[in-house]
Amino acid sequence: VTLWWTLHYGCSTCTNCIKHNDDIKVDCKIYTLDIKDSTDFLSLADECTLNKIVVNANQFVDILSYLDNASDELQLDICPSPPHLTISTVSAMGESQADISRNSEMVLLFQCDKTFSARYTFGYIKQIFKVMSLANKISISTGESGLLGLQLVINEDTRPLYVEYYVSAMFESD
Repeated sequence: VTLWWTLHYGCSTCTNCIKHNDDIKVDCKIYTLDIKDSTDFLSLADECTLNKIVVNANQFVDILSYLDNASDELQLDICPSPPHLTISTVSAMGESQADISRNSEMVLLFQCDKTFSARYTFGYIKQIFKVMSLANKISISTGESGLLGLQLVINEDTRPLYVEYYVSAMFESD
């Protein structure tokens, strides 16, 4: 099977991509932001200023992979007092929990100004496991709204690469 991409650049805010093979043609339009058009856009990093934890990526990925993968939700609790950082999942198979002290070898920086607790869709976090495994450090930051920011530092060749990933908290219905 031969695959090739055809890119068509339309207006400054969209790009058309067409993927071909012998039997299938996929046509999609990707909308982009032209930074010149908007100087008043939302910075998600500005939202995640409540707490910040920097961890060794390999050890953090190991902890996440030991949690119950069948779970749909991940609970994140950050507190100034021990156990400091708790990550837990609950599913029909049972409960998994990891408690991480601010004095742990894996924790490089721990800044907790206020106790924080939120639940996230675990599937969204699982989507970046592969990228996390390539990272050297992961910065975990949270905001008042429950927004979770994951910033990954990947040392590649002579310069570091940075990946930012944001996940909104799940909201409970009354």
